[in-house]
Amino acid sequence: MGTIESIKRKIITKIRERRNKRLLFEMIGYKPAVAYPSFLIKGVNHIQSLKKLDDFSLNYENEEWICHVNGLSFAINSTEELLILEEVFINGIYNVEVNHSFVFIDIGMNVGITSLFFANKPTCKKVVAFEPFQPTLAFARKNFSKNNIAYKIQMNEVGLGYPPRTLKINYSEESKGSVGINGVASYIGMKKDIREEQLPIIDVFETLKNIVDEKIILKIDCEGSEYEILERLNDTNLLPRFDVIMIEWHIKGAASLQKILFENNFEILSMGEHNTDIGMLYAFKK
Repeated sequence: MGTIESIKRKIITKIRERRNKRLLFEMIGYKPAVAYPSFLIKGVNHIQSLKKLDDFSLNYENEEWICHVNGLSFAINSTEELLILEEVFINGIYNVEVNHSFVFIDIGMNVGITSLFFANKPTCKKVVAFEPFQPTLAFARKNFSKNNIAYKIQMNEVGLGYPPRTLKINYSEESKGSVGINGVASYIGMKKDIREEQLPIIDVFETLKNIVDEKIILKIDCEGSEYEILERLNDTNLLPRFDVIMIEWHIKGAASLQKILFENNFEILSMGEHNTDIGMLYAFKK
């Protein structure tokens, strides 16, 4: 019986792959000289969504797959990056608009998609970004090299948190946006490309205390460190100096983060607070 079910799954997988390859050909508009990689085949639904944009294309250029989105260019090598592009440019998860100049602080820069999204805004004076993993940083540098607006981005090769320490954790390039202090996020599932990487963490307060003399939009997406970051900013009385805070929380829920934000006179929009793994908090200073 198990063999029959296994055969059925293989047939369904093959049918889905053929369908997705056909869709890719239709969306890209030409057949590249190389086979479609598995991450594109798996990410067809995200590409279909991105095609809604007036300015979007996906091309094979200089032995890389490049997404051109709203005047920006991104090299991609995982389905996860297609998902993030969809979240940022279609779903608008970070589409906060302000009518004054501001500095954007990106804790958990990953491959630089959100940093470039904000750097491209005329009212953004500069981006201060933090990413601790060397393989991820290498890919972010590649993305920055493709965009003239990247001169606005100050990249810091560390993670933020408290206390300062260096951890050795499991890392996956396929899911590099889902790696944090606990390694690859448990809700991602098993990955074949797991390897050990160092995660250097420095004191979030000592790092940010001299930056917040401007209007600040703060994004925290660091796969578990958000709790220690917010606690440290609260304990050092730095939290009220931010104007807008966007947090993607993981595993431990939103309640403790909401409590801290309320105590610091922020108004909150909470999305997915009943989820067990992940959700979003948006906080605005009154």
